[in-house]
Amino acid sequence: MTRRTNQSTMMFAVATLVFSCVAVACSDASLMAPSQTAMPSPASPIEISTLSGYVTDRAEAPAGILGATVTVQNGLIVGLSAVTDKLGFYSIPGIKLAYVTVSVTADHYVDRSESFDVVNKATRMDFHLMTSSEN
Repeated sequence: MTRRTNQSTMMFAVATLVFSCVAVACSDASLMAPSQTAMPSPASPIEISTLSGYVTDRAEAPAGILGATVTVQNGLIVGLSAVTDKLGFYSIPGIKLAYVTVSVTADHYVDRSESFDVVNKATRMDFHLMTSSEN
């Protein structure tokens, strides 16, 4: 009986030791698989730009086009738009730095689209439109 008690005690001690080692190993992040230790990193901040410029006609002395609509057509910010003032100036804040396509429409002018990279916190893009009669 003593032999069985010693064996049982020894097995219990070994099981406890193994369990303790596993528990310690599991709490030691350096011993865990990389996918288990990797804490989600905070999302890197998305950099924002303001896209601005002038929309003018293609005359010899270009003039600003009042009321032209400049719209972002693709990317993460589809649909952002601005309407030009009497000088033809527009400004669209909140553009994420990315490759975008921007369209410009105005009454009595041919629509125009341009694709380009927005890479600076302040990006300037001017558009020159042809009148419908030039087309």
